Amino acid sequence: MSEALKNPLTHWPHVLGAALLIGLIALFAWDREQQRKLTETLAQAARPSARAPRTDRLEETRAWERLEQDAASLAETDDPQRRKEALVRFRQELHRLKARYAYPQLGSSQPGDFGP
Repeated sequence: MSEALKNPLTHWPHVLGAALLIGLIALFAWDREQQRKLTETLAQAARPSARAPRTDRLEETRAWERLEQDAASLAETDDPQRRKEALVRFRQELHRLKARYAYPQLGSSQPGDFGP
C-alpha cells in the first residue's frame, strides 16, 4: 500500500474520472444557464405581441374620434372653401379607417391612394 502512495501514476484513472466529473457538472450548469436565458428571451418576445391588440384598439378609438371631429367641423362650417377642405379631410379619414380596420382587404391605408 505504501508503494501506491509513492507512485502518483497509479492514481491517474481516479484523477481523470474526477476531472471528467467536474467538467460534466460545469457543462450541465452552463447548459441550464443557457436554457434559462433562452426561456427569458422567448417570454420577453411574447410580451409585445400581447400588447399589440390593446394598442390597435386604442389607435382605432382615437381614429374614430378624429373622424367624429372632422364630421363636426364639417357641420359647423358655413364657408364653402373651408367646408370643401373639411369634406376632403373627412373622406380621407373615413377611407383610412375603412381600409385599416373595417375592410382591410381594400388595400393601402394612405389617404391619397383613392380616387376623387
